[in-house]
Amino acid sequence: MNLCQSFLLYPRQISKSRAACALKMAVKGFQLVKTLIIAYVITAVLLLLTAFGLYRLHLSDWQVMAAVVIIYALSCFAGGYILAKAQKSRRMLWGMGFGILYFTVLTAAAFILTKGADMDMTALVKALIVCLLAGGAGAFATPE
Repeated sequence: MNLCQSFLLYPRQISKSRAACALKMAVKGFQLVKTLIIAYVITAVLLLLTAFGLYRLHLSDWQVMAAVVIIYALSCFAGGYILAKAQKSRRMLWGMGFGILYFTVLTAAAFILTKGADMDMTALVKALIVCLLAGGAGAFATPE
């Protein structure tokens, strides 16, 4: 029996499996959005601490820039860890995908807030690599 015949013979089972598949995708999408929000809350808290350090400790520019890269890495690591822990398979792919999504949302927000002002492409590529690797490392760190 081929696939077309199975659709004709078992239409209720097909519709039930489609509904189950749609539900699974919705749950994964919700998990992704929830993890993204958690990562951005972590980012906001750490950036506030960095701003306080800049104000009180008079940090130099390179220290602030290094702190921002470390914050991106920690947030992507945490997000990759949380998301990969919730998934049953392809955890590394989920973690790296999370890093790319985090970077994409962050870059889009920066582009909108600066109204498309000149963005340094080398800094963007470095941030993408950091987010990608940190998300993958977070996924790699999940227990089986």
